[in-house]
Amino acid sequence: MEFRTSIGIDAFADDAWHVLTDTRSWPEWNKTVDRVIGKLALNQQIKVYSSVDTKRIITVRVTELARPSRMVWEGGLPFGLFTVIRTFSLNKGIGSFNDLTVQEKYSGLLLPFVRKHIPNLQPSIDEFAICLKRRIES
Repeated sequence: MEFRTSIGIDAFADDAWHVLTDTRSWPEWNKTVDRVIGKLALNQQIKVYSSVDTKRIITVRVTELARPSRMVWEGGLPFGLFTVIRTFSLNKGIGSFNDLTVQEKYSGLLLPFVRKHIPNLQPSIDEFAICLKRRIES
C-alpha cells in the first residue's frame, strides 16, 4: 500500500531543504499537521500530530537525513510486522528548479489486517506538497 505525490518547486535545493526540515514551523504553513514534537536528527524519534485525523499521532524515527536531497522516516511495529516509511526526496532540475516527491509506503505481515484502518492519505500528502511549494516559493 502506498501514497505518493510529486510537485515542481522553483527554489534552490538548500532553500527548499531548510523549509522542509524546519518541522517546528510546519503548522504555520501546512494545513495537514497540527504540530511536530522532537528533534529532527538522524536516529531521533519525532511525533507528528495530524490535523486530518486528530486522534492520529504518528511516531517515527528519522532513518536518513541527506541534505539537501532526501529525508526518510520509519515507524510501525517490531520485527517488521507492520512498517510505514515516509520518504521526502528533492531531485535537482535545471537552474533553481527541483522536483519534490513525498511517498508513504506500508508493508509487513499485518498489513492485510491493518489496511482497513488506514485512511486515504492521498489528499493529505497532495496538500502537504502544495503547501510546501507555496511556502518555499513565497
